[in-house]
Amino acid sequence: MRIVEVIPLARGLRGHDTLSYYTSLNVTPGDMVRVPLRRRNVPAVVTRVAPLVQEKTRIRKASFRLKRLTAKTANPWLSLDFMTALAEEARWTVEPLGALLRASVAQALIDAASSLKSNLSAPPARLTNTSSSSQANLLILQEITINRLHEYHTLVRESFARKESAIILCPTIEEAERVFSFLEKGIAPYVILLHSGLTSRALRGAVRNALTQEHPIALVVTPTFLPIPRGDVKTIIIERESSPAYLTPGRPHMQFSRFAERYGTIAGWRVVRGDLPISAATYHRWEQGEAQAAYSVTSRVFFPVPLTLVSLRHSAREHLLPQTRQERERRAIISPELDNALRETLDRGGRAILFAARRGHAPLTVCDDCGASVVCDSCGAAMATHRQGTSAYFLCHACGAMRPAVEACAACGSWRLTSLGIATSRVAHILQETLPEVPVYVIDSDHTPNRRAAHKAIADFYAASPAVLVGTQKMLPLAQSPVDLTAVVSFDTLLSLPSWNVEERALAIGFALREITKRVAIVQTRMPTDIPLFRALSEGHLRAWYRATLALRERLGYPPFSVLVRLAVHGTRASLAREAAEIEARLPTVYFSGKSRVFLQKGNRYHQFLYLRVPAHNWPNEELAHILSELPPSVDIEVDPPSIIT
Repeated sequence: MRIVEVIPLARGLRGHDTLSYYTSLNVTPGDMVRVPLRRRNVPAVVTRVAPLVQEKTRIRKASFRLKRLTAKTANPWLSLDFMTALAEEARWTVEPLGALLRASVAQALIDAASSLKSNLSAPPARLTNTSSSSQANLLILQEITINRLHEYHTLVRESFARKESAIILCPTIEEAERVFSFLEKGIAPYVILLHSGLTSRALRGAVRNALTQEHPIALVVTPTFLPIPRGDVKTIIIERESSPAYLTPGRPHMQFSRFAERYGTIAGWRVVRGDLPISAATYHRWEQGEAQAAYSVTSRVFFPVPLTLVSLRHSAREHLLPQTRQERERRAIISPELDNALRETLDRGGRAILFAARRGHAPLTVCDDCGASVVCDSCGAAMATHRQGTSAYFLCHACGAMRPAVEACAACGSWRLTSLGIATSRVAHILQETLPEVPVYVIDSDHTPNRRAAHKAIADFYAASPAVLVGTQKMLPLAQSPVDLTAVVSFDTLLSLPSWNVEERALAIGFALREITKRVAIVQTRMPTDIPLFRALSEGHLRAWYRATLALRERLGYPPFSVLVRLAVHGTRASLAREAAEIEARLPTVYFSGKSRVFLQKGNRYHQFLYLRVPAHNWPNEELAHILSELPPSVDIEVDPPSIIT
């Protein structure tokens, strides 16, 4: 008789890592089994097997009765390399292994693979030492999208010539579909697409094809379809390796681009990280000799259309008239340079895309008399202004609270409240007022809350001529066909996002827009334009920006030179202060780097952040990880968070 620890692959098990059962079956770690759980049998992965005699003491002390595991499935398809990589990721992120496993394997993939009658077998584990990274197998590719796709096509054909398969990992469904459409030219029968947007029937067919196709294949997948078992895979390509879409939206915190590289390294695959721009951390690894160039890591990017940088500060000085408030508001958002280029484009029947970093009408409302901001009554965050028809309302993007935008200043009682900042609805409203004959489409989480609505909006935009599309970052994966004009309405708003790597994200957005521009590319800003960031954006000179960015991060102790750890503590004001003090006392002072102010969350609930900064060479840190793992489950631990204050 044996005691078996398993990780159930089922929904609704938040807070559980492994469960224990007893069995007489001959099972080993990595096997797929079915276990009784909450009046049903669910698939699970075996993580540990021990003889009953070794576990007698623990069983006697247990407060529950062990259930019997009676069925071993015929589909042990999760590879030991995948489980090893997941265990290393758990050490890095200080997250439970079970939570990471459930987050990294799509339920649709589990259902499709389990439904196959054939006896699947996981790829054999690599027998060499996997504790050290393979520098020779890590390749970097920094090129515009079309050039990257050509190189991926070449890499796939090279793999086919060696009778090997390849995986191309993409951060979003739209980008996976674009890569699939390009790669299938000439090799369509051997390129397979897997993502959660497929119907159950199509997904089962694609999984069956991927597992039974004798010819080498190219698998284009989104992150949760990465573990599909294919023993001849020898190359993994991580497309848009710096994309924030690789981050899980909540707990457990996991970065799939990092995990994919870890998995590929352990499996002994060739790993390619491609993007424009590649992340500063990846560029640093290349400069340090930890990676090689796949074909090129270009230090200067060339675009067919030059970029026009428009200073809104100078534009406001040069155009003092007319003096109406409506005209001043319009000029503050749509400069004369952008207005002229937009009208010329639309007069020719062209299309234009305008990017705004935030949704709503205005992200901030302040009092003209005392300067106080309008804040949420529930959580204390700044209220954004939204419009619905002719009426306006305040909406909190933090907690979702809403109230009519008819109120006086809470601090001084003044009625002189002014909306500040640039957001999608405000830009669209101004365009509809000044260009009433031109259709204006908007893609953001307000106007297009789901994938179907976003696809309809982008299809309607490309079907119309002339037309204008206003959108947030949600728009970019959808806008793949060239347009006559693109513009970033406010680059400053983009740089104000609370992220320590915001310049990388801003460059990626700017480059993505320039890639689809046929005639005019404009970026509006109030900042000085003689800094490395704007030189990289306008002239494509990336080397100076990388070096300036890395020097600043090294001086401030940001990644890749340090690992940041953020602890979020929640509670009432009294309990929060007590718990935060207790946690701070347990943390090593050498790594503790401070804490945030107390934020009102909702009602009588508050939260506060505590920060740790660990030298990169000292992470994972077993001593610190042990301390963190003993903290209450309510404490949210995030390693290398994209933002340290939200």
